[in-house]
Amino acid sequence: MHKKCLCSIFFHIARHAWENQEELKFSDNDVRKIAALKIETKKLMIKNEAETETIALDIMAGLWAENPDAAALNKLIDKKIDLKQEGAKKFIQAFVDLKKMFSREQLAKLKEICMRQECGKEAKCEGSCGKEAGCC
Repeated sequence: MHKKCLCSIFFHIARHAWENQEELKFSDNDVRKIAALKIETKKLMIKNEAETETIALDIMAGLWAENPDAAALNKLIDKKIDLKQEGAKKFIQAFVDLKKMFSREQLAKLKEICMRQECGKEAKCEGSCGKEAGCC
């Protein structure tokens, strides 16, 4: 079995819920809620990644400055770490919210569907990184 990153699992579950809504016995309203959560989570990941990359560029620019200011650079590092922590916490909440949308029976059925459809396939992250599974 291959390793998957958390973002890949989240988007995998949301995609399978949408693709197999009849088999999982989801109403149209349930599917709309899952889709909305997926979109909001994806937007959150994109914004967080963009802000983090921007801060990384500011750090690099500060390091290449004629007189680098260690205190200012340390503040940027703290800000970058805070952003990553905040993003991770929001992502975990989204994951918990997604899982709460499923009954026990639906989760068991989803696992069966995933095993049936994904057996033997190489996983790819569907999150902001787009790398191979296990990246995050």
